Amino acid sequence: MNLFKLRILIIGFLFFLFHLSTTWAVTLTVGTESGWTNETLTIPITVNNPEGVSGAAFTIVYPSALTITVSSEFFDTFYSQFDPLVTTGVPNPDGGEYGVSIFPVLDDMAVPTGEVINIPAVVDSVHYYQPLITNSVATGAMVSAARCVPGPAGGPAVLFSLAVQLKDGEAAGIYPIQIIPTELNNTNAGYAPEGETIDLVIASDPAQPVESAFTVLLDDVGYETNVINGQVEFAPVDSDGDGLSDAAEDEGCTDPNDADTDNDGIADGVEDTNQNGAVDTGETNPCLIDTDSDGIQDGTELGYISGHADTDVGVFQPDLDNATKTDPLDADSDDDGVNDGQEDLNKNGRVDAGETDPNVKNVVPKKAMPWIPLLLLGD
Repeated sequence: MNLFKLRILIIGFLFFLFHLSTTWAVTLTVGTESGWTNETLTIPITVNNPEGVSGAAFTIVYPSALTITVSSEFFDTFYSQFDPLVTTGVPNPDGGEYGVSIFPVLDDMAVPTGEVINIPAVVDSVHYYQPLITNSVATGAMVSAARCVPGPAGGPAVLFSLAVQLKDGEAAGIYPIQIIPTELNNTNAGYAPEGETIDLVIASDPAQPVESAFTVLLDDVGYETNVINGQVEFAPVDSDGDGLSDAAEDEGCTDPNDADTDNDGIADGVEDTNQNGAVDTGETNPCLIDTDSDGIQDGTELGYISGHADTDVGVFQPDLDNATKTDPLDADSDDDGVNDGQEDLNKNGRVDAGETDPNVKNVVPKKAMPWIPLLLLGD
């Protein structure tokens, strides 16, 4: 596709900018979003004041790990833009927004001039239904768009929406998305062969003569102070929301669709504290309801009175006294020689009648040896 022909079609009027001195600044902001690696994230590019905005052209820079598709409602379809104009008549034929339509051009007296506007616009056999063009470059994408009617006054407006995806096989992480001026070197459109950067956002005033109708809103020089760049953050997919990625759970013993695989009341990603899919020193086992095999569930020992949403309440034993806890990694928390589960006989985390406290060392009196009296009798 011929990039320069497209630039002439969409932003040929930018040529006038090089003869203008009137300038005031708007601010472009690239949004920030986060999600899973298999999601499509929507990033808005907004302008703080859309009044008079009739064109935008810049280059979006982003890492090659991303795929980005650009869309816009602000720079609407040709059909929607031409249909309400007083300078265009009823189309014949009228193919609607995405069909073939021919709009007659009207003069100031609403009389057809004999000229027509064809929709879709055709450039190099490619059909365009919207004055929005994106062209891939090594560092991202060049974007240009135009409006027939200048933007209305008001608060911030979304000029473009970016649908951002992480390519298969690329690592999760944070990826920046930036805006820089576009450089063109098309001499047919009036640009220097060595290349010239063009202004990012312009406005138009239909009441002014064409030579003074266009005003620079965001210049290509010093634009950095009026551009707020954004980013996307992709996290590994975690279907059950337990803090462990599906990939880590697939490699280990936990269920990627069950946040509490062993039903001990503790989420898998809480038990696997470093969330690496392995049971490391100091961690309870998310696949064993009782890591230290003392007969008391890990969640009960740690004082959990309610489980995770995925916990099977028919299996989990809540701690009935969560003011006290025992060590789920030590079968004999008080080192008195009796396992915690032998002291807490009903395994409910509370010291009930007839039970000893698994947190208090109990001294068991030694019984006299039966052969000592026999020795005495023998004397």
